[in-house]
Amino acid sequence: MENKNADPSNNIVRNWLSGIAIVLVAIVAVTYAIHRKDTISPVVAGGEDSATTSSATSSSDVVTSGAEFSAAGIVTTGSMGETISVADQPAGRSIDISSMTLAKRSWVAVKDTDGVILGAGLFPASATSGSVPLLRATKAGNRYEVLIYVDNGDKIFNFHKDMVVVAADGSPVSTAFNAK
Repeated sequence: MENKNADPSNNIVRNWLSGIAIVLVAIVAVTYAIHRKDTISPVVAGGEDSATTSSATSSSDVVTSGAEFSAAGIVTTGSMGETISVADQPAGRSIDISSMTLAKRSWVAVKDTDGVILGAGLFPASATSGSVPLLRATKAGNRYEVLIYVDNGDKIFNFHKDMVVVAADGSPVSTAFNAK
């Protein structure tokens, strides 16, 4: 029996294929790294440019978000001009925003505890309250998170392209509510 591995032409082909595979993996990894950085760079709350990232902003330009609880059960979270308040409310196909302050035209999105976005509403910077329509209804007894995304200019919600507003510590500016 002959050993095919001893044939020099088999080794050359194998080496070429291995080299091509390594180059392809490297190209895919570099492309992913470049595009990942472009698509998930966060917008710092109150930033003037939607491409501003938290690393490009000095710490004196950003106010860390914090939660405040009122007697009415409304949770308010804010960061440098961006705030959102949502009260616990009946389950349904929309959520009411008690109050909000936006620096730019922004999307307000609602997520369930699995991280699935149930719906989003586009609001101008002048909006102070509103309602977000949902594609899937909230369920009584469940908790939901409400986040702010700065619109990228196309007026179409895309959580990969629209930038989530973040605080100085990198956490999203958000609040939560319970569906009754």
